[in-house]
Amino acid sequence: MPALGAGELRQHAVRRREHTIVVSAVAVSAVVVVLMTIGFWAFFVHTLSDPGSPALVGMRIDGDAVTVKSGQCPQDRVRRVEVWDSDTERSVWRGDDPLTEEGRRGLLPL
Repeated sequence: MPALGAGELRQHAVRRREHTIVVSAVAVSAVVVVLMTIGFWAFFVHTLSDPGSPALVGMRIDGDAVTVKSGQCPQDRVRRVEVWDSDTERSVWRGDDPLTEEGRRGLLPL
């Protein structure tokens, strides 16, 4: 094999450096894409599994007593309950920090 001249050695070194830069850029880009994908997936899973307000599951009226059952995850706790008049959009009743464990789990006598 003939000896390489200085110009050929320089070209070979430049090509290797360019190859290293391209391979490094592709590897870093792939890692960034994977991390972004995982981040977006986690964000959307969290967003879809944590609705802005719990859906009203049911309401029961026994004489003067009104009981509301709100849907929520077992680890969640109720902190405030508000009753609104749908016609006037005014607050009719509000309660903070239910006293019973039943109330903190979502079964709320109003």
